[in-house]
Amino acid sequence: MTEKNTDKIIKSFIRQTKSLFPIYNSQIKTFLSDLQNSIFDFASENDITCEQLEAHFGAPQEIVFNYLTEMPEENLSKCLSLKRTIKICVITALIVFIVAAVVFSVSYYKASKAVQESTISQEIITIEELE
Repeated sequence: MTEKNTDKIIKSFIRQTKSLFPIYNSQIKTFLSDLQNSIFDFASENDITCEQLEAHFGAPQEIVFNYLTEMPEENLSKCLSLKRTIKICVITALIVFIVAAVVFSVSYYKASKAVQESTISQEIITIEELE
């Protein structure tokens, strides 16, 4: 198996594992970096497949489950509440943006209609000859 293919398998495995975490912070980033280094060390000794990685390190779901169960409960709840707060802030900002865009669009439409109605589109000039 080529080194390029091995790198692809390892990166895919790490990406799958990372996507399963409900939170992402510096501790998890460090954990994933250490996991990736361990996998590269393992891969340097063996040709690997995805099945061999799962047999040696566990499936991505198992890795995430084990990490989260070993994480102190207060840290986990703090991270999850922070994620919830960020999600609420983002949703609120999006709602405010959408409402502002609708208000602006309606105002712009009304202003353009007023301009169209007030603009003279045609003027008839009659010239009469005086005798």
